[in-house]
Amino acid sequence: HISVIEPFSFLQLGHLKKLHIGFNRLEQITENMFNGLFNLTEFDLSTNIISSIAKRAFDDLINLKKLDLSHNQLKSLSSGVFTEMKNLLHLDLSYNQLKSLSSNVFHGLYALKVIDLEYNNLEEIDCAFLNLTQLNSIYLNSNNLRQIEKRTFAGAEEIINLDLSDNLLDKHVDRNVFDRFGASMEILILNNINANLSEFLDFSLFKKLKSLSVTKSKFSIQTE
Repeated sequence: HISVIEPFSFLQLGHLKKLHIGFNRLEQITENMFNGLFNLTEFDLSTNIISSIAKRAFDDLINLKKLDLSHNQLKSLSSGVFTEMKNLLHLDLSYNQLKSLSSNVFHGLYALKVIDLEYNNLEEIDCAFLNLTQLNSIYLNSNNLRQIEKRTFAGAEEIINLDLSDNLLDKHVDRNVFDRFGASMEILILNNINANLSEFLDFSLFKKLKSLSVTKSKFSIQTE
């Protein structure tokens, strides 16, 4: 099992398109570790024991389309760690130990379409999706979120697929949380939610909704 990668180890592999280093024992991602991988499009770092990523560790990965960091031990992310990934489409951070997301953590990911944050320990999201105008799928299920404010999804206004299932949400859900992107929503998953969904779901907003799941959640429909 790989536990350490020396700086500049891949410097001569400038034509490499795909790199899979999953199921190893990497503990940290340091600066210069992936220097020279300018043409890399797919990078799998899943199922290691990574707990830290240097702020500029990914700076050379300017053509990356998919990054898999799932099943690691990340508790936090430095603001701007993904800044140079202007072409990234899919980011998988599921099954880590993230507790919060700052407002600049995804800065630079202007092409991002899918972000998977399921099965973390997220308690707070502070405008983390600002300027992610291409983002259409967000997976936040199985976290510790207690509240969702209107600004939680500020900047992401073309969301098609959203999963907020299995969180600790109670009444702290802004009634206007779906105002910006409700019209584009096609799949909404709100299973096992403590809050009464009827208090913040306005079905008149969801013009394109094709799939709604509210299994084991509080939900009532008013009839006249």
